[in-house]
Amino acid sequence: MKERNLSATFVGLALIAVNFYINFNEGWKYFSLEQATNRGYLLIAVEVTLRIALTVWAVGIAGSLFRDKVGWGVFTALVPTLSLIILGLMPPKKKNLVEGDALDSMLINDNGETVETSEPSEGYQNWLETNKGKSLNDYYRWLNDQKSN
Repeated sequence: MKERNLSATFVGLALIAVNFYINFNEGWKYFSLEQATNRGYLLIAVEVTLRIALTVWAVGIAGSLFRDKVGWGVFTALVPTLSLIILGLMPPKKKNLVEGDALDSMLINDNGETVETSEPSEGYQNWLETNKGKSLNDYYRWLNDQKSN
């Protein structure tokens, strides 16, 4: 499981520093109006490109931390610096295999082969009746123990 991604936090902090430098740089007042306008267009193009790249990166980080990719993508597109700082400091969510998870449709038949099904197998239902209170994780562990014996 992936740990925290502190590089995202450092990039977010660096973006704040760059923003301060650009906005409070005294050199801007020495440009003519046309030069300042052209430089402004260049900064807009760089910012849009950077936002898109950072959003794609944040979605990848959110996925590796088992977080909501769409939510973090929208948040990063709107407020990239803050979202990267927060996302970099967040620990990963624990991904538990429980009923209703994607693996619920991937079961192992009696021959030990993985088969796709829309409903749990009879073996799982029978096992669940004899092992009340157990989870799908426990069933898979039991199956693995059966295969190894």
